[in-house]
Amino acid sequence: MKLFLELIKIRLKINFHYKWSFILCLLYDPLILIVQISVLKTIYTYNETNNVLGYSIMQMIWYFAGAKLCNYLIWSYPDQ
Repeated sequence: MKLFLELIKIRLKINFHYKWSFILCLLYDPLILIVQISVLKTIYTYNETNNVLGYSIMQMIWYFAGAKLCNYLIWSYPDQ
């Protein structure tokens, strides 16, 4: 766990070093999440069900939001 926290600290330092990339990520990532939520709502509406493969839409939204948060904390867009 300590290694994970150190990795997060390093990535945040890198992100803050490249301010414009950091700002673009803050604008870009929520748009991706909105598109994913829209696709999920379409899938659940099309199937006319509350569960797809045993997962509710709220579980899927929390999963994608959590995955995006973890990705943001450990992945650095300036490195690409």
